[in-house]
Amino acid sequence: MLNIRKLLVLLCCINSNILNAQNIKDVTLRPVIGINMSSIKGDFIGIGNNSLNSHFKIGYSLGFEIQKKMSNVFYGIVGLHYSLNGSKYSDYSNSSENMKWEVYDFYTNLHYMHLPILIKVDLFHSNFSAQMGIQVGWLFKATNHNGNRIFIKDDTKWIYDSESSGKAVTNVSFLYNKIDFGIPFR
Repeated sequence: MLNIRKLLVLLCCINSNILNAQNIKDVTLRPVIGINMSSIKGDFIGIGNNSLNSHFKIGYSLGFEIQKKMSNVFYGIVGLHYSLNGSKYSDYSNSSENMKWEVYDFYTNLHYMHLPILIKVDLFHSNFSAQMGIQVGWLFKATNHNGNRIFIKDDTKWIYDSESSGKAVTNVSFLYNKIDFGIPFR
């Protein structure tokens, strides 16, 4: 994962002046840096018959796009973006006759590589433009993160079990589609 991030940061640092110096006409390389908000809806994460409430999670996107001028108004754009998406969940607790557990700081991280293919239209011959196309994404990692506190019942009182409590990271890639398809408009 770290190597992909280093590669994307390196590619984002490359300036369009390098391309112009090589006499590539009407082609620019642009870094893409942004934030996103995502939330996962569905009943696959739950306790018993109850699903957890999901909340928006802040993520980010890094990458680059190559833009080619096709005419005075139209441009073709192809890019490669790393995107961190996911969801946060409400804290919850559950218990049995002899055990009680509390789950806190529960969130899901979805790591995607996206390949957008877009057409850009300059509107009114100004700096105002619209872009639309298709985007294919590949999920290469999905993890759940949470903290938990476990309590064991000893006669009439609950005793904290420090050996069973702590933070957990679980690979949940099998729960999600590996391919993501979208129609971006910006």
